[in-house]
Amino acid sequence: IKEDDADPPSNDGPYAYYSRYRKGDEHPLVCRKRLDTGRETIMLDCEKLADKQAFFDLETAAHSPSHKLLAWSVDVKGSEYYTIRVRDIERGRDLPDATIDTDGEIVWSTDSTCYHYVRVDENHRSCQVF
Repeated sequence: IKEDDADPPSNDGPYAYYSRYRKGDEHPLVCRKRLDTGRETIMLDCEKLADKQAFFDLETAAHSPSHKLLAWSVDVKGSEYYTIRVRDIERGRDLPDATIDTDGEIVWSTDSTCYHYVRVDENHRSCQVF
């Protein structure tokens, strides 16, 4: 397995979005690059986030249509219950609230004011869309 692998970029607006691995890392960097300047921004350093965790599984990282926010879901217990957080990309900080007990999938609204997700019940079955 190539240690410094990367996904092919997906162009959206002024950016190309992709994930890549640093050599020796187990978890990806979620990145974007400006198409006009080639300047890369690391939006999420999963190796750093996983550092103090016994388990770490990034399910989804989805940027908002406005390109200002990144919603990402993670399971840190191995339970397959994912927690969704939203990061302000420019500041590099997560917003204070989190959504728990989801299936990890995230779909942004077209105006970037909210995202849609599915809650799972105690049997890991999809039960409600929010």
